Amino acid sequence: MTDITKLIRQDLVDIKPYRSGRNANAELIWLDMNESPWDFSEEIVCKNVNRYPEPNPSTLLSQLSEYYQIDAANLLLTRGSDDGIDILLRLFCQPFIDSILICPPTFIMYEKSAKIQGATVIEVPLKKETDFAFDVEKVKAGLTKNTKIIFICSPNNPTGTVVPVKDIVDLCQEIKSAIVVVDEAYIEFDEKSMSSYINQIPNLVVLRTLSKAFGLAGIRCGVLMAQEPIIEYCQAMMPPFPLSIYSISAALKATTPAFIQQVKKYITIIQEQKALLQQALNKLSIVTKIWPSSANFLLIEVNDPQKMEQICAKNGFIVKNFSSKPYLSNCIRMSIGTQEQNQKLISLLQREFTS
Repeated sequence: MTDITKLIRQDLVDIKPYRSGRNANAELIWLDMNESPWDFSEEIVCKNVNRYPEPNPSTLLSQLSEYYQIDAANLLLTRGSDDGIDILLRLFCQPFIDSILICPPTFIMYEKSAKIQGATVIEVPLKKETDFAFDVEKVKAGLTKNTKIIFICSPNNPTGTVVPVKDIVDLCQEIKSAIVVVDEAYIEFDEKSMSSYINQIPNLVVLRTLSKAFGLAGIRCGVLMAQEPIIEYCQAMMPPFPLSIYSISAALKATTPAFIQQVKKYITIIQEQKALLQQALNKLSIVTKIWPSSANFLLIEVNDPQKMEQICAKNGFIVKNFSSKPYLSNCIRMSIGTQEQNQKLISLLQREFTS
């Protein structure tokens, strides 16, 4: 029998599929994927499923333009931020020639998408000793003539740290041989967006999403922001009808002024609950450090991550154990849930880990 795997690109034979661990158990409390704990699905109505949708819906772009305070011509709808990352890599990186630069620990899809495209990955780690700070000078020094994309996640996943706007602007202005992609999946929890610089900086790209603060991870709707030439080229890289009717309908509902005000109220709750959860976790004997976070999650260093993960799971709480990952030894990431969920979690951990 022919071994079909011999036909696969040899640089991809060790690639692994993304595993979310997600299943249909509604009784579990999912605190591992930085999602919103509120479900808005009953508010979404979907019609016209017998027709192909508009590829880049003008009404939705108009609403997003108003929300983001940026011209609609500078926006492209994508199937989540993952889609934007993949498009940019295919557009700018020649396989087995070009490279990208990332600052780990950070979102895994930059590296994975680069591997699929055959792009080399240069790593300039965040400075763990100073709360995972961004090292702009080392980033500049790490670039090569073939580096085409610098990926910056701010607020960063999984650390929750923010890269100063000044550092990003300086990097864009000094480095003309690469584009700077700022992934702002969690920016609603911080509000220091780079989107206002799009018209001033030709090599700046900003990625946004409706998955996190808007609570619409299931519809897979993201936004790529850039100057018009980049938008046009990225549009050409996409299939004819990338977003489903359902995704467009949900996104239209979610970007109305009334819904945005509702989202802002939930953001305030998340921020308040994050502070209360952090205060409670700091008192636990198992916790050794909690990093400052400008997102909807906390990165926590503990002296026994396996034990904490197992106790949480046994009691219905699913958290993200990063302890086997580089730069994140003994680290657990917890998304912020509802007030009720957080209080149950605090009570559980206090019972198990109060000395």
